[in-house]
Order: sequence, then C-alpha cells, then structure tokens
Amino acid sequence: MADTAKLTIGDKTIELPIIEGSEGERAIDISRLRDQTGFITYDPSMGNTGVCKSSIT
Repeated sequence: MADTAKLTIGDKTIELPIIEGSEGERAIDISRLRDQTGFITYDPSMGNTGVCKSSIT
C-alpha cells in the first residue's frame, strides 16, 4: 500500500500520495489538489516546493 497524507478542509477529507525524490526526500503530491478541493497552495519563496519530476536522475 502506498503512503498517503490526509488533508481535511471543513468536512471534506482527501488523500494525497506521498512520493520520493531522487535524493530520498519525501513529498506530498498535490497535483490534483485544485481538482479535488478547489484550493491551490501558497509558497512565495518556493522553499518547500519541488517544481519538476525527472526520470534522468
């Protein structure tokens, strides 16, 4: 079973996949967040955001 993170907004809970980066860091895949909740995220300095997925590394 794949790891997931649960996000609750009001009375709605969704599960988001947890993925692993090329250097072993773990991340929450929020690519369907807007579709599932209508919300987006805010990270002004992009300090907590991975912006791409590569199959090269």
